[in-house]
Amino acid sequence: MNSLLNPLKSYQSARFVTLFFIALCGFSLLMVLFLGIKQARIAQAQQNITRFEVFDFEYFKITKNGVNTTASGKKARENTNKESELESLNVKNLNNGTSEYLQADFALYNNSYIFFPQGVTYTRDATKFWSEQARYYPDSKNLEGVGEFVILDKSATIRGRNIIYKDAKVYATNIHGILKAEQ
Repeated sequence: MNSLLNPLKSYQSARFVTLFFIALCGFSLLMVLFLGIKQARIAQAQQNITRFEVFDFEYFKITKNGVNTTASGKKARENTNKESELESLNVKNLNNGTSEYLQADFALYNNSYIFFPQGVTYTRDATKFWSEQARYYPDSKNLEGVGEFVILDKSATIRGRNIIYKDAKVYATNIHGILKAEQ
């Protein structure tokens, strides 16, 4: 009888060992899946972390001729699209005796242009205008306004759509204006 029980015990032991290793493999697979999902969540959370956020900032661009551009604002931070979000922005460019100013409540900067989705006030010498939305290209000093605009000048008030300020000239469509006689 002893000889009959030994093969049965060894069969049950072998079955137990096989079930143990199958359960161990299943547990390992579940852990790999669980940790993979957790790692993906951690990577996603790290992508959403901004690289910088500053408050009450001042920026100075210094060239071989001295300070070329100054900018100040209340808040700047990088968003998930790697753009700089700027709040209460004031920019002053000094170019060969010409001064140019940009003022806006909110702007996005992507290292090639500044986008003003909520409007911008632009001043250059005696010309001053507001545009509903605009893109400003710092390298060329050109501004492309989209939507409504208003030009305020000593002798005129002009309204229209889609303004372009390029090479010290203003281009626009659907222009309506009131000219004032100088006294």
